[in-house]
Amino acid sequence: MRYHEIASGLQIALSCEEQELIDKAKGEPIDKSTLDEREQELARLMVSRGVLDQYPHNSQVFYHVSSANDIWRDR
Repeated sequence: MRYHEIASGLQIALSCEEQELIDKAKGEPIDKSTLDEREQELARLMVSRGVLDQYPHNSQVFYHVSSANDIWRDR
């Protein structure tokens, strides 16, 4: 079990599988089509928890690690 900080000290517990997915997404966004079925489900759950962001680009879906700046925007 590991922890990932998503915003201003807010930490989310992650499994080892989830941490591996974060490590893949840290450098550059991950294309959903390169993930197997289990990784796609993990990514979907991590998006709902605020750990990953999902965005479409040219009919493809990409995931990248969320940052605190994305969560705490000035309004």
